[in-house]
Amino acid sequence: MIPEINFPPPSLETGENDPCLRTRQAVAAVIQELKGVRQDGGLRIPGGELPWLDRLQGEAESLPEDENKLAAEMFASHLAGKFLPDRYGLIK
Repeated sequence: MIPEINFPPPSLETGENDPCLRTRQAVAAVIQELKGVRQDGGLRIPGGELPWLDRLQGEAESLPEDENKLAAEMFASHLAGKFLPDRYGLIK
């Protein structure tokens, strides 16, 4: 059975309607749920794979909250050549 993850409705007052922030919140909720279900015995994750959950959580937490700052970091990255923003309507 796949666990259901309930996200609270977005709040315009707190900026939670921002897609970048909502994505960060979703990643955090999924990681928390996976860890909880594993701890309760509902999900088996091999020991060697557990550090990846922590790494993913750390990476998600390190993302800038501002979408423009995130985009600037991505464009400046050595991986920028593999990212094709025009395919996603991100270049005007």
